[in-house]
Amino acid sequence: MNDKRKIETKAWIGETGQDVYKATIHLGRRALSKYAKGSDLTNCIPELESQTEWIEIDTESKTLEIKLN
Repeated sequence: MNDKRKIETKAWIGETGQDVYKATIHLGRRALSKYAKGSDLTNCIPELESQTEWIEIDTESKTLEIKLN
């Protein structure tokens, strides 16, 4: 993780699971605190009813953006 509160990594997704995507996980305040403690980040995923744009997949540029609370 860098000082911009994000983790840059790779994700393997697609029909066969073999397509490599550049993945960026943006950490909100709560997620950053949990990450620093080594805690599970699952409950930092926004509720689907309150926010539908927490994940963006661009199949052309093979990028994945995830925004956690």
